[in-house]
Amino acid sequence: MLRCRIHLEQRGYAPATINLGLAAVRRIAYEAADAGLLSPELAAGIRRVKGVRRIGVRLDNWPTPEQGRRLLDSAVPSNISHAARPWQKMQTEHPGQNEKPVKPAPDPDAWFHARRLSRA
Repeated sequence: MLRCRIHLEQRGYAPATINLGLAAVRRIAYEAADAGLLSPELAAGIRRVKGVRRIGVRLDNWPTPEQGRRLLDSAVPSNISHAARPWQKMQTEHPGQNEKPVKPAPDPDAWFHARRLSRA
């Protein structure tokens, strides 16, 4: 089990991915020991292998709490779609204001990154 963890770390997997796999193996070992397919000592040894410690910050570009507050405070109610202003009504009253074509068009079967720009 420890060699498996080390192998996954060396291959560059994220700590969350490694810990998820270790948790699955721990559960299988527990069930196998409970069913008599694995010795309790071996199952206990598997359960003792610690997960990978998560160090640092997320790699994604998440806003800080202050940036989130500023973003929410800068939202203009006329540009927000909610129950009182259905999307079709917004399209007819404000054509081209809330949506613009994406050039080049993204592949519908692939992931893509989008960036939202707002006037503050």
